[in-house]
Amino acid sequence: MTDKPSVLFVSKTIEAPWNDGSKVLVRDLASAMRAYTPELFALEAHESWGDRVVVKSPPESASPMRAHLAVMGKLLVDTPPSVFHFVFAPNFPSSTASRLVAIVHKLRGWQGATVQTIASRPKSFAKVRSLLFGDLVVCQSKATRDACVEAGFPAERLRIVPPFIAEPHVSGARIMELREATLIGPAPYVLYPGDLEFSDGATVFARSIRRMHDAFPKMRFVFACRPKTPKAAEVKRAIVAELARERLAHLTYHLGEVTDPHALIAGAEAVLFPVNDLYGKVDLPLVLLEAMALRVPLIAASHGPLAELAPMPLVPPSDPEALADAALSLLRHEGEKLRVGELGRRIFEERYTAAQGAKAYEHVYTEALARRR
Repeated sequence: MTDKPSVLFVSKTIEAPWNDGSKVLVRDLASAMRAYTPELFALEAHESWGDRVVVKSPPESASPMRAHLAVMGKLLVDTPPSVFHFVFAPNFPSSTASRLVAIVHKLRGWQGATVQTIASRPKSFAKVRSLLFGDLVVCQSKATRDACVEAGFPAERLRIVPPFIAEPHVSGARIMELREATLIGPAPYVLYPGDLEFSDGATVFARSIRRMHDAFPKMRFVFACRPKTPKAAEVKRAIVAELARERLAHLTYHLGEVTDPHALIAGAEAVLFPVNDLYGKVDLPLVLLEAMALRVPLIAASHGPLAELAPMPLVPPSDPEALADAALSLLRHEGEKLRVGELGRRIFEERYTAAQGAKAYEHVYTEALARRR
């Protein structure tokens, strides 16, 4: 190890499955950092980390609450790093405990800094001032930053670092294996990889299927929606019933959580993401960045942080007709489909690579330390 300043990530335990944006952010940031030594809580070291990343064993506990308290106790006792980087969705218990850790160490003479990332947008920004405590607070979009400022949080303590991902790689064999495992087979398909219960995206996608099917009878339509609450099953039943009445149910696949999402994305004709609420997600869901990196055409709603994907094709939220129009303009013209796929790849390379995200965060760490000292 070197004498580089250290950054300790305080987040969920970094382990598979990789279906949580905050875990993926920490994993990919730790892998790409060069100017700081990353330290994080993980069950085991990732093969790509080598000896650059210091892996700390999370305290064992029978319940999430006790584990959370054990982590906070460990943070109070252990020698503090140069920078604490807190990565979680703002909530009162975690924010209060994290603020306490920083205060105690500062009272002991610690000259380090705290950085906080808003891992996902709160339902309401009304009380966001009480939830943000970092010397610098990182928002993942201009939309979130503006909402924090409007709620009264000091703009001079806010920084923007968009979500980012490590380069995805998918083989043709993996795509074929997934097609066989999911029974999609060789048919072309359009993918909706959003939620069921928080936005109306799944319903909007379902109501756009009729026009796409009429134009492309062989097309199939895939819902890849990881259920997060009991309401997901209720919404799914309603969608299935509506598609059955339209005699479209046999054309659709409800896959739930997928073991190889990169292969599912790479095999799609297009990814449609017409969500009007990003609650529980990072500001730009990672599946969208993965689609762009893999040159799969993407269409999203022009809502909140998603508007920052421009010049990618955007449609008004809650509008199945507009979604179908945009999808058909791609599916009917191979040249347009290729153009949008290449546009997504170029935007990914310009904005959303892990190397760019790591450099941006290292700049935030350096600025936070300079402000403290």
